Amino acid sequence: MTVDYGTAGKNPSAAIAIGSVQVAGDGSTGQGINVESRRVYGSGSFTGKNHTVSIDSGDGGQVVVGGEWPIAQISTYTSFKYEIYAKTSTGTRTANRFFIAVMSSKR
Repeated sequence: MTVDYGTAGKNPSAAIAIGSVQVAGDGSTGQGINVESRRVYGSGSFTGKNHTVSIDSGDGGQVVVGGEWPIAQISTYTSFKYEIYAKTSTGTRTANRFFIAVMSSKR
């Protein structure tokens, strides 16, 4: 998700993001599902906040993660990005649904 604030120097002071990934009960073994909400910089590097939940082999489940990041003006960028990233500790699992929401404002 890209948040565009239009003009360099008019960046919000911070942003809050929340995201979730839902997985199916198709794992062959119990797994840790790690979900990370990432604030991505113009260079492609990122900082993230993550949460891991253990889910039994035949069960589906959801993992929710959120956090707050300061937004500094860097160079002439007029936008910033957030991503939701998920992985399993072992094997694979089908991700049925996901969402990400971002809120920010200028003080």
